[in-house]
Amino acid sequence: MKKVMIVDDNSLAAEGIEKNIDWEKLDAQVSIIQYNSRSALEAMKENPVDLIISDIEMPDLDGISMSRLALSINPMVKIILISAYDKFEYAKRAIRLGVYDYIEKPLDYTYLTEKIHAAFVQLDKTKKNMDLVQASRPLMTEKFFSDLLKYPGEAASVHLGQLLEYLDLDLHYNYFDVLIIEPETLNEDHKPDFSQFQLELFNILDFLKEQLQPFSCTYYLKEFESVICIIGDNSSSQKRFVQAVQNVVSDISENYNNYLYSLNIGIGTVVNNLWHLPASYTSASHALKYRFFFPHKSIFDAKDAMGKDFSLLSFMESSEEELIRLICEKNETAIEKWLTDYFQELTEKIQDKNILFIRIYSLLGHILKFLYEMNLDTSDLEKEI
Repeated sequence: MKKVMIVDDNSLAAEGIEKNIDWEKLDAQVSIIQYNSRSALEAMKENPVDLIISDIEMPDLDGISMSRLALSINPMVKIILISAYDKFEYAKRAIRLGVYDYIEKPLDYTYLTEKIHAAFVQLDKTKKNMDLVQASRPLMTEKFFSDLLKYPGEAASVHLGQLLEYLDLDLHYNYFDVLIIEPETLNEDHKPDFSQFQLELFNILDFLKEQLQPFSCTYYLKEFESVICIIGDNSSSQKRFVQAVQNVVSDISENYNNYLYSLNIGIGTVVNNLWHLPASYTSASHALKYRFFFPHKSIFDAKDAMGKDFSLLSFMESSEEELIRLICEKNETAIEKWLTDYFQELTEKIQDKNILFIRIYSLLGHILKFLYEMNLDTSDLEKEI
């Protein structure tokens, strides 16, 4: 049942509205009658209402000002303002403010009843849609992280930052990392169907939630072939955070027991900013992408043996795009310099041969992709690779 408040400094006018409307038929009741605007505002704080019917000409606070304050208290409340004068400027200000309707005296109670009914219909629609919005918050949170991880460029905070407050996400942590967990069938001759595979992904998701409890912040995304874990924590140092991640990943690998699957785990680059998570996700993806070079391993960590993290652009294609441009220009001198600088950087920053393989195969893959797009025969080159 809807609750209605009538506000009018003229008690006879307020009584007329209360007595001449069939509230029962509207499934509503007049729960509050007030004779000045300020007391009406105090009353609605104590006893929320769905509809306010108010005279616009009030001695203490006019209906427009009262409506502004009422809507700040309850943005969902519907307001119908009544005036003895045809003041177009009043009506225009009221509608701009968000008042539902503005009608003139003398009151036609049949017309007012229609307006009240229409206000209730709109209120029901608004509440239904609000419930849908609230119900969709988990999906919106999932969409936020999915978009963030794959966001191109440096402007993720600009486009997604406004959603943090709306989704009530507290992500003020010192360090973040991304894990990608991909189950792999142990028996190639007996692959499970899609539904069985998805069921196992949900089982893995539950398993991961148990294993990752030590971290302050964990979010999960289930994709068709993998589970992505976003980890955040306020560790005292990056080294301590990295060690904690590695320990948990080792436990995940050791404690997962399933005769149908094994787990491949990609560990991304640790970052110290939420908006740098795309780099962590990209590095974890690349580490997994080249796992077929190392069949004896199940954990693939995107950092070198010296414990130094890659820069945020380690796996980005910006520098490789520069090489493609030089190839297009047939600038042999510049190509030679690019390659010299590229391999010098690799040998200075990376001491792990597995990571060297990954970086070089990434570059070769980029070049092959370009040659495919140019419809060039790459068979000899592929044999050489």
